[in-house]
Amino acid sequence: MLNRLYFGFILIFFFISFSLVAKEGEININYNGTVRSRTFFLGRDVLLNRVSPTSPIYSKESEIDQRNSNAYDLYQSELEARKTGKPSVLSPHKENLQYQDAWLSMNINFIFSQYVDALWGFRVGNIIWGGKPQNTSSPNSPYVLGGGSGGEMGLGETAGVNLQTNFLYMNFKTPSQHMNTRVGLQLFSSVRGRVLYAQGTGIKMTKDINRYHINLIGGWMRARERSFLDRDGNGFSDKNFVNVNVYFLSARLNYFHFMKNELYTYYQQDSDPNDPSQETGVLSWHGFYNEFNFKKYSFVVHGILNQGKVRSLNPVRDETGAAIFDKTDRHRIKGGMLDLEFSYFFDNQTSLNFITVATSGRPGAETDGVDASYRGNGFRTLYPGFSISNVAIDWTGGYAIFGTGSLGVPLSGLAEYGTYVTFPLFRLKATLGYYQLHALKSPHIENNRYFNTENYKNTSTYFGQEYNFDLRWMVLGNLYLIFRSGYFVVGDGLKALNDTLYGSSIREAFLSAEVKF
Repeated sequence: MLNRLYFGFILIFFFISFSLVAKEGEININYNGTVRSRTFFLGRDVLLNRVSPTSPIYSKESEIDQRNSNAYDLYQSELEARKTGKPSVLSPHKENLQYQDAWLSMNINFIFSQYVDALWGFRVGNIIWGGKPQNTSSPNSPYVLGGGSGGEMGLGETAGVNLQTNFLYMNFKTPSQHMNTRVGLQLFSSVRGRVLYAQGTGIKMTKDINRYHINLIGGWMRARERSFLDRDGNGFSDKNFVNVNVYFLSARLNYFHFMKNELYTYYQQDSDPNDPSQETGVLSWHGFYNEFNFKKYSFVVHGILNQGKVRSLNPVRDETGAAIFDKTDRHRIKGGMLDLEFSYFFDNQTSLNFITVATSGRPGAETDGVDASYRGNGFRTLYPGFSISNVAIDWTGGYAIFGTGSLGVPLSGLAEYGTYVTFPLFRLKATLGYYQLHALKSPHIENNRYFNTENYKNTSTYFGQEYNFDLRWMVLGNLYLIFRSGYFVVGDGLKALNDTLYGSSIREAFLSAEVKF
């Protein structure tokens, strides 16, 4: 079925390519971009990610002995450092950071005719002023290679190779048919970024049916290709068709001026067992988006159904916890996401907004160490990219407890809701918000090494609350100053999830200057 669909995309692409009759003439070149520089002020005394294992405790005595041995070794190292006048080897359970970064993105559009054009988009950054905190001699190190490399004074490896291609695609257009086919490296996104917001290589086709006010979008993305590995060096690829493919289809209806509807499906086929999730199988996301806009208010009702069958690595272990035999478990996925938002407009610049985003399932791991999103109506993610608040669920930079914008980010069993108001403040646009983060089911603590009942701690569904304050000032027609801040007060649910006894708050603020051209 999927091979036929893929073959159909290729046939349509070549049919459109050979049917175009381009007029000879000069090539028109358009460009646009953004230059940005930010200053961050960050501080926290709580973990953002879990560092202790989620596996069951096979031998409590052995773990206690190992923990005591590590503590003794650390004590001896600290004692030796003090005796010799060297800096302390201990670090506190908190941090305060202040740094700057720089970023440039630019898109160059080559227009060959009314039927064909091409686009190259690149970026440099985010480059941290002064460079990354450590260097390495590896030529593939992210400190010397990639968009965010460089920034340190001097030449050599610290200079960085940081021109990175974001987009590289061709557009084939048939204006008479209201159809467009885009081929190459491009942005693939779902509505509000709840399922997908990522760059990738593939084909995206759009078709406008103006008579019925319908816009159809479909395509295919090759998310990962691993069919060219030759580990044994025999001159042939080890395995064929080891890759990850994403197929999608959506229909947008704009028949009424006050209402927007979209029905969509994303289908992922994963045959690569060596990716970070170490799972194979098929997953699908079926969504129905509804937006209603009236003079004084608007609201969004958006639901997503996630289902599929996957296999994940779960090796057999001995009594000490050591893996002795690799095996995979089969899981049937059936979860969902609810996305709601309501806005009331007092005038063109002032509004009161309420937002809720919740997913089914439980965060963290089950008592046997298996990811909880595989069971109990857990919700699996594709590659979402969205923000609810500045710290809890975010992807704008700085701290993020659950940072979207990455493959398979864990969002199962979470619910964030809150309210924010936008209003003019002199020449600025201000936003003031309050949010709460909860779990639908409390994280298990049976496998916790620190936050557990032995230390008189109990799990909770309350992860914390957050306060946001943002400012936006359009200084000139293309120059913006943006200030964003967030203060997150940590609850016991987050400490239970990350297995930590320490911490009370996460603080973030940054000031950004952006020029668009």
